[in-house]
Amino acid sequence: MVKIYDGKDVPPDALLYFTTPTCKPCKSMAPILESLENVTFLKVDCEQNAVLASAYTIYTVPALVRLRGGRPVESMFGGKTREQIVAWLEE
Repeated sequence: MVKIYDGKDVPPDALLYFTTPTCKPCKSMAPILESLENVTFLKVDCEQNAVLASAYTIYTVPALVRLRGGRPVESMFGGKTREQIVAWLEE
C-alpha cells in the first residue's frame, strides 16, 4: 500500500518512497508498491517536499528509505523489480 505524505511528521519507523510526477521508473514501480501486502510506503513527492528529500539526501528517484527510530537505516535507489523490492524488505 502507498499513502501520500501529508506534510506532517514522518513516523519514526517508516518506509519512504521518494518520487516525482515526471519520473518514468517511479511510474513503473508504483503498481508494484501498491500490490505489496502488509507493507505501507509513505509516498513523498520530491518537487513538493524538497526539504524532506534533502534531509534524507535524495538526489535520484525513485528512492526507497527504511527508517528505524527516525533514522535512515537502508536505502534503495533506481527502478526495481518486484523481486528486488521484496528481497530488500526481507533483509
